[in-house]
Amino acid sequence: MTELSPLGMFLISPDGVLREANDRFFEMTDHPRDSQYEYEMSWMDFILESSVETMEAGWRRLVQDQEPWSGELQLKKRSPAQSSVNLHGESIDYWVLLNAHPELAPDGTLRSIMGSITDISHLKWAQGLQHRQLQEAEETRRQQNEFIDITSHEMRNPLSAILQPAPTDVIESCVEAAHTIALCVQHQKSIVDDILTISKLDSNLLLITPVPTQPLTILRRAVKMFDPELQAKRIEVEIQTHPHFHELAVDWVTLDPSRVLQVLINLMTNAIKFTAPVSGKRLITVGVGASLAPPDARQIHAGFQYVPTKTSNVGITASEEWGIGEVLYINFQVQDTGCGLSEAEKQMLFQRFKQASPRTHAQYGGSGLGLFISKRLAELHGGQIGVASEAGEGSLFGFFVQAKRLPRRPSHLGPSLVEEYSSPLTQEEQQQQQRQNDEEQRHPIEHYLGADPSSLHSLQMTPQRQDFASSGGPAASLVATKAAATVAVTTAGNRVTTRVSTMRSATAAPVGVPAKDMHILVVEDNLINQKVLVTQLRKAGCTVHTANDGLEALAFLDTTNFRVRKADELGGHEGQRPHLSIILMDLEMPNMDGLTCVSEIRKMESDGRIRRHVPVIAVTANVRDEQMAKARSSGMDDVVSKPFRIPELLAKVNKLLTA
Repeated sequence: MTELSPLGMFLISPDGVLREANDRFFEMTDHPRDSQYEYEMSWMDFILESSVETMEAGWRRLVQDQEPWSGELQLKKRSPAQSSVNLHGESIDYWVLLNAHPELAPDGTLRSIMGSITDISHLKWAQGLQHRQLQEAEETRRQQNEFIDITSHEMRNPLSAILQPAPTDVIESCVEAAHTIALCVQHQKSIVDDILTISKLDSNLLLITPVPTQPLTILRRAVKMFDPELQAKRIEVEIQTHPHFHELAVDWVTLDPSRVLQVLINLMTNAIKFTAPVSGKRLITVGVGASLAPPDARQIHAGFQYVPTKTSNVGITASEEWGIGEVLYINFQVQDTGCGLSEAEKQMLFQRFKQASPRTHAQYGGSGLGLFISKRLAELHGGQIGVASEAGEGSLFGFFVQAKRLPRRPSHLGPSLVEEYSSPLTQEEQQQQQRQNDEEQRHPIEHYLGADPSSLHSLQMTPQRQDFASSGGPAASLVATKAAATVAVTTAGNRVTTRVSTMRSATAAPVGVPAKDMHILVVEDNLINQKVLVTQLRKAGCTVHTANDGLEALAFLDTTNFRVRKADELGGHEGQRPHLSIILMDLEMPNMDGLTCVSEIRKMESDGRIRRHVPVIAVTANVRDEQMAKARSSGMDDVVSKPFRIPELLAKVNKLLTA
């Protein structure tokens, strides 16, 4: 009967040596039944080292405790025929379930151990698969929560700057407020665009639509969209065409220019963000090339590596809409002289909701979706994307897409951008351009708000501290001296004046501590939010000081009346030290964040370096309950969530100062 059983059945002596077994047992363990060593084989010969401890524990229970035992063991694989495979034909680990019970003699001594083994390899594989899927789901959920936090922070942060402007001078202040609103709206729009794109990708709603176009035209268009920002940040740009592009005489091809342009915009945005802070040479080099086969990574740049792809779109150009021309592989590169990336940071790229480091968005902005979207778009277009970078040496991002050559230029299309750029302007065109420039100077609001959304992309806000006033460009007026502007006052002017008057009275400090006695330190790295908040607080009558991060806040605190100093350090000038009533502290800042800063302040209080408690209110766009609780546990006295209105903020300030 044992030979008919699907189980491997065995009989083991008390000293652990196999005595009897059926054919199925020898088949499962891959030991020939006619072996001369059949009765001398130890059970430990069959199992992997990882299962030895489990087997030893089970053996003690069987021999010493003389109780039945059941356990899972991983067996050694000794021949390909013995291997089990999963649903995809891949080899999987070999697991068995061992059930055994002791057989006792009449005098109670152990006579033998009988048992069976059952192949559970597929069950263990399924359990492992389920466990991995659970882990992936948990990781996806964690990443989504982190992404929502970042998105919420980036969306709520500029809202404060939108809500706060209450112009006192209808002409000059309205111009500045409109510029601020334009910046904030475009910043939010870029985040929403990323979310919509990723949603379409996940739902397979994003399609490739091939149309006749010129690759060089797409590249030039991408660069031109960033002209204002490149000029403002003094970044040079070089456009290169690789030799193979000319050797293959590439001109008109069919591909989806909108998808290629979207990837180039993402790569250009990153290049500008990471090149702008560099003190040395600021150069971005963009290039286009072509080949008859997928470009080799080694030929693109030393150390260049493609990101592995899970999809295959080799035959993407086979449909009729692509035409009948020769298949080409068009490749683009964007190289910068920025800060570069370490090996660990490169591993984080091109993943959903991931950036080079957890605080990249705090220093440079962004949602962590741009490169992931670029990867998916390149793959959707039958290509791949990759990177070559070293810390401190800049980065090169490159991608290629499939296209088909057009035998001649389509007759229904007008002049290309290449021709427009290469052709000199006529005298009439020069005069028209000058009139347009003069118009933009007279009406800057209309210029910004009426511009193409892609050009407003260059005005995207970043929390990174930089001097817009000294950098020049469209954003300079936000922090520089107010420029004179001509604004027509319509019949709605009376309503505007009335509203300004109402808003001005609404910013007055609540009854309690007089506003003139409030000495407030605003710690905020976003120059726009900082400027708007300081303006409103000063308008309410407060004395306001500023710091751009936690380190600057601690440095200022060290100079105030809170700091305890030795008698010989005072020198009779105690009254000249700045007074400080309260600190308004942002959380996400470079160099030192708000939580670290307030923890250091509380430590200084406990050490006696500060003479009394320093009131600190967290002003943040992180509004989840656990985030606000963490702020309070770190030492914040209260939390104000963005966006907020000045009366609400002053009410909390008064409450703390009068407590």
